Amino acid sequence: MNDSEAAKHYPSDCPYCQHLNPGDAQYCSRCGKLMVRRRRGTTKTTQEQSHGKKGKKFASIMLGTFIGLGIVIQLLFGMEDETSPHQEDLARLEVPFASSSSGPLNDPNAEWYRFIRDCGSDAQDKHSVRAEHLFETVYENMQLSGMGTITNIREQVFGSYYELWLDMGTPRDPLTLEVPTSLKGLILGLEEGDRVLFRGTLRSQGAGFLSDPLVRAESIEKIGT
Repeated sequence: MNDSEAAKHYPSDCPYCQHLNPGDAQYCSRCGKLMVRRRRGTTKTTQEQSHGKKGKKFASIMLGTFIGLGIVIQLLFGMEDETSPHQEDLARLEVPFASSSSGPLNDPNAEWYRFIRDCGSDAQDKHSVRAEHLFETVYENMQLSGMGTITNIREQVFGSYYELWLDMGTPRDPLTLEVPTSLKGLILGLEEGDRVLFRGTLRSQGAGFLSDPLVRAESIEKIGT
């Protein structure tokens, strides 16, 4: 090989150069770099081989990172989607308030569903302090109307008032309706299973299985059986 041929030979060509010394088949006869045999008969330098290993390692790390991120995202979305059956029931039951220009509420129990969403048993289980604060600042002594089915009628001590237990369509939160003796004539005509429409003042939040929300009735009307 003359000087002109050596001058035309660049190191970048060496990984694919087949000019090897007869005495030492691992060194290029043009530049003297160490060569490594490829499986298919080609050769590459040790530097190129090292870069290949680093590239595979980097690819493995990136693949593991993407898989880990995917698992984390699935866990996060899974946690956000978890809701109790009672919360799902309330979501289906909840009716939005009508605007002031559209007349009466779309559903007679819209106020009740809103109260249960904010202060009921599920709300107390999730964040009792917030539920108690909302009751004290928003709902206590609020005028509330609704419709329910009578499950029990009880006359309290000395006959000062009656208690009607109502199924309001919220399984964990029935309602206790306190009816004064001034409405006794209406109470005597009611039976278990009757549906009534009422309006009154919200007096108690209730405490889960210990007690139910309490409304002091101002009016009550039978609307069906």
